[in-house]
Amino acid sequence: MQVTFSILRASGTLPGQAAIDQANQNATVLIPAHNNPFGVFSLSDAMLIVTKPTTGLIATVSVDVVRSWAALATAILQWSAVGDATSLVFPNGTIVLAPDQWNAAFDVEVQFQPTPELTRMCIISIQPINGGVANVASARTQLVIEQHAFPYGNVSFIAASCAVSEPATGLVEECRFTLVRSAAIVLSNHITAKIQFVTIVDPITAASAQLGSDYFAVTQVVDFPPNTTTATFSVYVVNDNIPEFDEPFGVEVNELCVDDALNPGIRIGNIPRITVTILANNVPGGFVAFANNSTDPVANVFSEHVGANGIALMLNRTGGLFGSDV
Repeated sequence: MQVTFSILRASGTLPGQAAIDQANQNATVLIPAHNNPFGVFSLSDAMLIVTKPTTGLIATVSVDVVRSWAALATAILQWSAVGDATSLVFPNGTIVLAPDQWNAAFDVEVQFQPTPELTRMCIISIQPINGGVANVASARTQLVIEQHAFPYGNVSFIAASCAVSEPATGLVEECRFTLVRSAAIVLSNHITAKIQFVTIVDPITAASAQLGSDYFAVTQVVDFPPNTTTATFSVYVVNDNIPEFDEPFGVEVNELCVDDALNPGIRIGNIPRITVTILANNVPGGFVAFANNSTDPVANVFSEHVGANGIALMLNRTGGLFGSDV
């Protein structure tokens, strides 16, 4: 482009002190065309970390593009991924910046694996297609992909302890317990939890419930069908008709399988054991109570002249082993 500048008037403080040189009144300047109307392109972040999704296997990260120097024309950029984790990233795409548009962003979708993996990385870079220059120093960003260590989640009890009552004489009481599966991003597999029973001794009474005589279970394998997050199993409490103290025992998750095979992608959760206490319905010493247990003060009025023998109150003892002292 060519521009001509002209001097139109010259004057001083007094008339006739300044005049225009007619031979050099005009000056022509040649302005060359802009050598880069598209601009220079950079990525805002040197590193981006893709966090693990809480559900599903796809995570999205946004990458910011900055345009500098010029924005006179529509610019088209190509982005691509190279490196160790390229197979996890949707590999390429385009970004379009309109004239006078200085910033843009594009989304990169990351595919997570349904099996445990170490952290992986790749490089996201941009390259102008129709013009412009990629800033050599900042036209790339490192994408860090933190893989799930336990994509199949955790399995645990919902409570650490509970109490059950011994049923009536000669009967069996079914007690149902619930396991919960949490923090899983993959729910489509069949999960099995193997449980085991643990002997627990009361530190005060030395009492302990015994598998087979105080309680029993039909199975020690708990199933989570695909797309389920809770599973229940039963333990049966027996009335052995023996006077005894409260008796504890434990149930704990021992082993987890995915599709009937051991898998490091699932783990036992933060409540791996539940302590169950079978409440006694017949303690060894029996139960002791006043024969007249009325709280009505009228029913418990004694005369002021009760005689030399004082006041007589009666205690009753029921249950227990009557050959023992209380």
